[in-house]
Amino acid sequence: MMVGVLVRSLTTLYEVEFAHTAWRMAYMSSSHSSSPKEKAIYSKKKFNKRKRHLEERLQKARAAQERSEERLRLVQERLQVKVVRVQRLEHRLQELNANRKGKDRQAFVERIGSGSSVFAGDVVSISVHEEHVNERAAEIVQEAQALARDAREIALLAEDAARLAVERAEYAELRLEQSSMGRHLGEEYERMQTEAERAQIFARETAQAAEETEQLLSTFVPEGDNIFVDSEVEEFSTGGEISNEEILENNGMFDSIDKDEDAFAAVASLILADAEADQAAESEALLGAGREHTQDIQALLKQAQHTLALVRAAVEEGTLTGDDAVRALCAAEMEVTHTRSLLKNVEEGLEERDDDNEHDPEVQ
Repeated sequence: MMVGVLVRSLTTLYEVEFAHTAWRMAYMSSSHSSSPKEKAIYSKKKFNKRKRHLEERLQKARAAQERSEERLRLVQERLQVKVVRVQRLEHRLQELNANRKGKDRQAFVERIGSGSSVFAGDVVSISVHEEHVNERAAEIVQEAQALARDAREIALLAEDAARLAVERAEYAELRLEQSSMGRHLGEEYERMQTEAERAQIFARETAQAAEETEQLLSTFVPEGDNIFVDSEVEEFSTGGEISNEEILENNGMFDSIDKDEDAFAAVASLILADAEADQAAESEALLGAGREHTQDIQALLKQAQHTLALVRAAVEEGTLTGDDAVRALCAAEMEVTHTRSLLKNVEEGLEERDDDNEHDPEVQ
């Protein structure tokens, strides 16, 4: 149950992180400056800052991937140990059954040869031995059932990890189709596809191991940013040149037609007012979406902290011990740390948005 809560929390956290990335991309594409040159400089600064931020996140992601691979290796080793242990228990149970049958036959022969005077003592000794063997067999069956449950839980975790990797690969494919980032997103998509395939292979192997464990149990008892920014700067520069040419052409047209200057000023003011209204509405929408993401991540942080408190309480009470306790504590602490980092990134994005609104005269 505790493992299921951790898996659901991690899945929701990755979904919110993907939504936050999409919001950041929308914010980068919707920001405006007063001139193409200032826009290019501002975009370059934003790109450098975002590049540093992505490099830091990439390092953290690589470290998390290494930790995940280490945990995966430990889980595989533990599963192998449990399978070997179940095989030993099966062999031990067969030996106990064979010994019991041999002693029963020997006791029967002695009872026939000794007569009725020894019959009562033989019956008592045989019944005591049978009770001991039955108790031992029950303990072995219970231990095998616990091993089978652990194997099923590991298989479920592997399936959840595979499903999450497939979802991340599908999201990267969607981003690759809808944007022009090209090489960077292509590499990210290929990496996520590789992770998804590895997770699916491990899920199948773990599910197969769980099925083998259940079969053994059944025998006992008859389960790309740089290109994007450069192209954006070129588009802004080209857009500025076209706007100047259009202004000269329009001035010539107005001079030739000799329209009223008051009417032209009124039309221009209406166009500027509409543009400012559209930009203000878009800014408010982006800011509102950012606040909603902040609230969602704060709720996730509370849930992660609550999960960490439950795990610590279980460790203190002795419910979780050994390697299970260490892995559960590490997973809960990593979830809390990752959620805090994501919340910090969202708050920084909102602060940047507020600063842009304060320094951008068009938004004001």
